[in-house]
Amino acid sequence: MDGTFEVFERPQAYVSIGLRTRLLKIISGKDYHDVLKAYNEYEEFMVSPEVTDIMLNVSPARSILDSIPKLKKYQDTKAVLQDIIKRKPLFAMDIAAAYSHFMGDESQNLGDGFGRFGVWLSTDLAFHTSSVNHNNYLHFYGVFRYLRDGLNLDTESNTLFTINNIDFGGKVEIEWKKFSLAFEYIAREGDISTSRTMGTVRYAVTNKIALNGGFGENFMSNEDTITIFGIQWGLESKASLKAPLPPGIR
Repeated sequence: MDGTFEVFERPQAYVSIGLRTRLLKIISGKDYHDVLKAYNEYEEFMVSPEVTDIMLNVSPARSILDSIPKLKKYQDTKAVLQDIIKRKPLFAMDIAAAYSHFMGDESQNLGDGFGRFGVWLSTDLAFHTSSVNHNNYLHFYGVFRYLRDGLNLDTESNTLFTINNIDFGGKVEIEWKKFSLAFEYIAREGDISTSRTMGTVRYAVTNKIALNGGFGENFMSNEDTITIFGIQWGLESKASLKAPLPPGIR
């Protein structure tokens, strides 16, 4: 795709690839016991007379799989399990990496070369703050990033050069139902020394659409305050239990 970089007068072509995964997740003791309790109730339901009667008297097998999920007890158990799954873990650690390759620009006599590379390590310590609503949390985030930027142009020699930086800092966020308020501070050290101080506001209109706002000082903003506002949208993926699991599957 074409991207606009600060050092070029017009958009430049590049190709990029990224990867993200969760290294560690720790759930609270309460969530652990809630999962065991809900699954034990599910196993008891699967051997109950109500289910046994369907197993013995309904055919073919596809009709059995269609009949059991329609039972009220199955729907109630499914709702409890899905509620627990939606809860945020007590602690999570994620890692991500991305690389973009600059495709070159013949008009400026620039060949293809190293674009940008980054590695991110982030942590989230989330405390559930309400026994009534499971969407109420107090988050403490930590972040560490290594950034290698090869898209810097020396105007005198008309060549690209690379700078390396390390970012580290944290973020505090209050999440209340569909609304969240956060403040973050990130320091950047290396070939460039600067920092980012930002307050953010987010409101989830639906599961697919959210309004985001921010204010503060970005990297290299020269103490000028910046304000941003945007709309985030995406495709929703719901976990579903369309067919009953046999007892004993964990």
